[in-house]
Formats: sequence, structure tokens, C-alpha cells
Amino acid sequence: MTNPHDRLIRETLQDKEDAISFFKNSLPEKVIELLDLNRLELTQSSFISENLKEEQTDLLFQIPLKSGKKANVYLLFEHKSYLDEAVFSQLLGYISAIYKSQFKTDKRYSVVIPFVFYHGERSWTLGNSFQDRFILSKNEEEVFKKYIPDFELELFDLSKVDLKPIGKYHPKSDFRSGSKNMGRRCFIFRLFRRNI
Repeated sequence: MTNPHDRLIRETLQDKEDAISFFKNSLPEKVIELLDLNRLELTQSSFISENLKEEQTDLLFQIPLKSGKKANVYLLFEHKSYLDEAVFSQLLGYISAIYKSQFKTDKRYSVVIPFVFYHGERSWTLGNSFQDRFILSKNEEEVFKKYIPDFELELFDLSKVDLKPIGKYHPKSDFRSGSKNMGRRCFIFRLFRRNI
């Protein structure tokens, strides 16, 4: 990975406590209530082609359910620093690869939650649903929606976060513009550990 932000985010999320803290603050409460986040594990993901590995931050977390049922939820983490029109097709490809891999081993599927960390300059305008990317009339959407493999992503948009509690020396502009390594590292650490 050549992007320092990609590398720092990946390194920070590989720390279990930081990952748990970040997702506790970022996922919907009704989702958190069902997950045993204390047993979160970073799994080996190999769903990205070799020519894309330098550009993408794919992290895959396995989280057991609190109910104790023999099932795990997978959290697919993707990092974007710009509005990428292809993000939904990328995520769909990763989800499909995860399911293919699962079916080979135990013939059952787990829930996969696509999660996008976005810190671009422009506002997020891509929507949260794969179906949002189709240009259809209301009638066409109603007729064709059953043929569209739809899913929603969970979006963490840095521009929507109140950064005052994190500290005045690490504004999001520093993070975006590529401030010195230590500044970025402190900012990411405080961001992931906020409100705990």
C-alpha cells in the first residue's frame, strides 16, 4: 500500500481494542446488540486481484453472534478517500467471493456487512444502497427490483463527525492533506477511541 492513510487505518484496525471501539461507535445500535464484539477477529482476506492490492484497503472481520448460534457476521471494511463510482460493484464482488469461499467449506452463508470509511473532500453522494445506482423510473424499479442483488453499506463519513472532542490539533483537514505521520497516527487513534 502506497497511501499513508490506507496504511495507518489498516494498522490501527489490526489492533483489536481499536477495532472494537471504532465499530461500537460507528455501527447501528441494533446491530451492536446482536454481536459479540469482544470476540471480534481479523481474518485473512484474499478476495482482491493482485493488480488492485496496492489501491484497496480490504479488511475482513469475523464476529460471533451473542445468541451463540453457529454463525458469524463478517464485517467487510473498505476505505475511500474520494467518490468512487465503482464502490458498490467492488463490494458486490468481495461479498460474492466471500460466499463462494464459505460454500466450499461448510455449505452455509454468513451475514456480510459492507462498511465504508470515507474521508474525501466532496460530500458522499453515492447513496447507501446498490439499488440506488440504477437509473430507473419508479414503475421500472418496482418491476425489476426483484432481479437486482441489492445490499446496503454502512457509511462512516468523516465530514459528518464532530471532531471537537478529539482535539484541536488534529482537524480533519490535517488528515486529508497528508500531515506528518505522527499527527495522522494521533488523529486516527483519537478518532477510533472516541467516546469510550
